[in-house]
Amino acid sequence: MLVMPMLARDGSTSARYLVSGTALAGPTCPVEQLPPDDRCSPRPVNNAVLLFIDQAGRQAAEAVTDADGHFAASLSPGTYTLVAQPVEGLLREPPPETVVVNGPVVLTVRYDTGIR
Repeated sequence: MLVMPMLARDGSTSARYLVSGTALAGPTCPVEQLPPDDRCSPRPVNNAVLLFIDQAGRQAAEAVTDADGHFAASLSPGTYTLVAQPVEGLLREPPPETVVVNGPVVLTVRYDTGIR
């Protein structure tokens, strides 16, 4: 379902949209292979916590990735900052990212493995 009408406290309905995607970690090989080697593809990140912060600085949603790196959250239209939390075993989390929600959104969140 792409649009999920929700009943607001005042009895009106407000649209909420699905924000989904995949968290990946890379690089996975120390040297890029030519032609590309499938064994060196970015790998899914399991149990990554992704926070969606509204413009007032409040947490609007939290998503946790599954074993395939997939996540989903339901958000009202607006502008949010996606803040990926650190994941043990990965060098660093991606920088905060602005997400504009005015319909369904699909994202790729890229963690750094530290392999060079």
